[in-house]
Amino acid sequence: MEVIFYGYKRCNTSRKIEAALRTHDVKIRFVDIVREPPEKAVLNRLIEKYGVEGIVRRGKLEARLLLEKEGLENLLEFLRREPNRLIRPVVIAGGEVYAGLDALKLTDSGGGLRR
Repeated sequence: MEVIFYGYKRCNTSRKIEAALRTHDVKIRFVDIVREPPEKAVLNRLIEKYGVEGIVRRGKLEARLLLEKEGLENLLEFLRREPNRLIRPVVIAGGEVYAGLDALKLTDSGGGLRR
């Protein structure tokens, strides 16, 4: 299986999940989330699956208020401008999206990683 892995090399969680996936023979196409943030369509799918608070690691209240006051399109543009606020990694596999530790579902054992 090959996945698109939006991560950040200095992020512990990204590194640990990347290593766990590689251990399970998952082919990874690594994309630096800061230099090339996920497209709006991917961010929208993440919000549908996890909610705003589930994909934002910093400024959760600010992001939720932006969604409520200015709408989804403005929130998506904000997250693309400030990708450091996103939980990492964001993984796309077989048409499904995963955020953070949830990406360990792609391994047989769940990876055994904890925050």
